[in-house]
Amino acid sequence: VPVTSNIVYDGVWERMVANVPAADVGLDSDSVRIAIINVLGRAFEWQRFPLDHPDYLMLLPPGRDSMPISLSQDNIGPVTGSTVFRVGRHHYGLRSLSEDRREIVIERVTDPGDRAVSAQLDLNYRRVAALNKDGEPAYISREPDKELILFFTGLSPQNQRTLGRMDSVYQAMPEEQRARYQLCVIFQNVHLSSLLPEYVPSLSPNIGVYFGNEKTCLRLNCRPNYPYFAHIDERGKIRSFWNHPDKLTALFVTSPTPHPANSRK
Repeated sequence: VPVTSNIVYDGVWERMVANVPAADVGLDSDSVRIAIINVLGRAFEWQRFPLDHPDYLMLLPPGRDSMPISLSQDNIGPVTGSTVFRVGRHHYGLRSLSEDRREIVIERVTDPGDRAVSAQLDLNYRRVAALNKDGEPAYISREPDKELILFFTGLSPQNQRTLGRMDSVYQAMPEEQRARYQLCVIFQNVHLSSLLPEYVPSLSPNIGVYFGNEKTCLRLNCRPNYPYFAHIDERGKIRSFWNHPDKLTALFVTSPTPHPANSRK
């Protein structure tokens, strides 16, 4: 598949190419990127699955120009004659869509009533439910004034190597730089009894270790392929739901040393 193509996943092997015009817009107190997914055809000639898709509405944090597109995500939904979507606390209706999909008209919806929400996006982080290392219910709350990194991974050898590299870079940071971040590792689709006993203790003790459960991915738009990380800034805004691990190691390497509170230039 050419790297210039937009690929949409609908099931394990059903991959489609699409046109995805998008733009950042301001909605009340929220900034959001709104995209329209226009399915063009199957990604491979050998595929034979039915191709009968409407246009889809996709909601993203502003400024994101690369992201996974899986039609099962909460931030993606079909465009219908009465499409309603939610960004934060507010609902909006998609009134019209131009033929080239590059112009839309939306309106604020005070009360959506019984109209189903097609797509939704929360840009303010709320604590995430998970299981701790003992298998007990827990919540991942963001520590004040820190950037929260949620590193989603599995137990494959490749996942373990990637996690080990990330941990090494994290530990190599000066303590005052490392203090800027709250780093949590979430093992997805892994049962507690399956975790290698010697593996988790090898991670830094100041890294939170959790197991995902059926509530972990609510509002986080998790993707099925690991590893990746979600990034929440020091104000609690979700800057990215998905990022490649290489970007995290680069972030740790280039992270500036904060000035002391009483410093003067």
